[in-house]
Amino acid sequence: MAASTDADRAMIWTIRPATPADATTLAEIYLHTRQQSFVWQSPADFLLTDFAAQTEGEEIWLAQDTQGGIAGFVSIWAPSHFIHMLYVQPAFHGQGIGSALLTHLPGWANRPWQLKCLIHNGRARRFYANHGFIVTSQGQSADGDFVLMVRPSFADD
Repeated sequence: MAASTDADRAMIWTIRPATPADATTLAEIYLHTRQQSFVWQSPADFLLTDFAAQTEGEEIWLAQDTQGGIAGFVSIWAPSHFIHMLYVQPAFHGQGIGSALLTHLPGWANRPWQLKCLIHNGRARRFYANHGFIVTSQGQSADGDFVLMVRPSFADD
């Protein structure tokens, strides 16, 4: 569990694997967060059905409060230690949820993790840099230019 402070009360977040019953809520978070955060793209470019198509075969972990509300999620392709998505609803930014999702990943401390981050998404690039990720290369995707970021294993520290 990860603790997070809200302006009015302390929130307790449970990190747990997603279930099929969570799919609609996660798809809504994915859609609305991208529409609000990816201001360089048209909101019409994003569809509710994108979530299911883009997370097929991935492990998904979510942050849930004591009332069952879901604040965010992380999806990974476990065989290559690849973080595909990490989304936290904007209302919950800055409360440690993204950090809790990362550090709860299987083998977080002793596996090298990697991800792609859109260059336009400065907030996310700073977040990942603060968690030990370094840029190793650049590329292009349908969503725009990205950097490949790697967090080395810290098992030997």
